[in-house]
Parts: sequence; C-alpha cells; structure tokens
Amino acid sequence: MPGRVEEYFDALVDYGGTLIFVSHDRYFVERLATKVIEVGGGCLRTLISHLPSCARFAAITFGHVVIGIDHDVLHEVREHERIHVRQYERWGLLFFPLYVGSSVIQLLAGHNPYRDNVFEREAYAACAERLR
Repeated sequence: MPGRVEEYFDALVDYGGTLIFVSHDRYFVERLATKVIEVGGGCLRTLISHLPSCARFAAITFGHVVIGIDHDVLHEVREHERIHVRQYERWGLLFFPLYVGSSVIQLLAGHNPYRDNVFEREAYAACAERLR
C-alpha cells in the first residue's frame, strides 16, 4: 500500500493544475503548497469594519490564504504576510492557537498583544532585515 500512496502523491506533485486541500501532514503541505491565495476587495472592508476595534485588521493570513481589505493593502503587506505563511508551514495547525496564546501572554503582561506577539515580531524583523 505505501507504494500506491507514493504513486498518488507523485501524481499530485506532477499535476499542472490548481489543487485546494486541507492537510495536517507537514511533508504533504511542504511539497504541494507552492502558492498563496490572496483575497481582497469587495465587501471585505465593510465586513471587517463591523468587527470590534480590537479584532479589526487590514490583512490576515490563514495557512496559504491571505485576506486583505483591498488589493492595495495586499500589495503593501505581501512580504509581511508571506512570513506568516512560512510560520504556518513551520507550525502547522498549531500556528493558530500559538498565535492567539502569544497575544494573550503579551496582553496579560501589559504589552501590545499585536506588536509584541512573537510571530508579529518575527515578521516585522524579517521585513526590516530585507530593507537593509
């Protein structure tokens, strides 16, 4: 059976079209997830404006999907959000609770839950490093 699984996997790797999938298998994701989907514009700005002020965002990343309020914002934050995509690839589904946990720890310590979040600090530092 393992040989057959590898055959299917190789067929997916060789497939020239678009694949949309959800997986917890890191090896699978690292070999197949080569692109990022960006979604922006439309009614997103209005929808996000109805969120509580502490939950509003200009762009947010869920795995290999980046959602932004408009295409200009997506262009501005593309590099930063790609860091979050790599963080997701590193941590898998644990990325989401770890991100929230880091924000909660910072909030309880009296710090900014966004800017002092360990994942945000990594993303901002990586972007700043590239500007040097």
